Amino acid sequence: MKKRPLKTAAYCGIVLLIIAIISNIITEITGYYKIENVFLDSIFVLVGWIDLLLMMFFIYGFVILGKKYKKKLLTVMSWIMISIIIITLAFSILGSLMNLIPTAAASSPDISQNIKSQISQMFAENPGLTQNSNLNALQNLTPEQEKLIATAFIIAWIIISIILGTLSILFGIGVLSLEEIKYSRATGILNIIAGATYIIFIGFIIELAAFVMGVILLFNAYKKLER
Repeated sequence: MKKRPLKTAAYCGIVLLIIAIISNIITEITGYYKIENVFLDSIFVLVGWIDLLLMMFFIYGFVILGKKYKKKLLTVMSWIMISIIIITLAFSILGSLMNLIPTAAASSPDISQNIKSQISQMFAENPGLTQNSNLNALQNLTPEQEKLIATAFIIAWIIISIILGTLSILFGIGVLSLEEIKYSRATGILNIIAGATYIIFIGFIIELAAFVMGVILLFNAYKKLER
């Protein structure tokens, strides 16, 4: 078995932690001083793509371990997580490209004029529609509408928590089966607990601890296989 991808996966985990710390510091500073910068926003988008790529390499380390020790559940769950990351990255890039379309349209006089005409017509047909209407929309909601939005949000959150939680629990069980590798028990249990508590938000904090343990696990696996 090649050990280099396993070492790469471990280092990718460290880089991810460093990026997360730096990004949080920058976010806190820009939020405190209310700094708004298009270039900075673009950098954050790019960093997000890099994070996803690094995460793929990190998870691939568990694919290697799953194949090495014949842990089918770990291998399958790792590939599922990698697939989700690839889909997320693809949609993110596609969304960014779609945002460039208005800019390209504005550069064309004919298209730009057409868009302006359509917007003018829309406001003409709806006198009550103003530029600030979207900003004030939430303030003008009826109690029934507010209740409906809150219910939709809760349902969406429950569904997302169940999906993420199930993935984390199954992945944790797979890691737990790596009895040959040190720290597999702690890493697996933390992933299981995180998955079970996503719905109450605590899971995201526990997942950070599970991630750190995952990095340590990969380094130990690399050193063991190097012998």
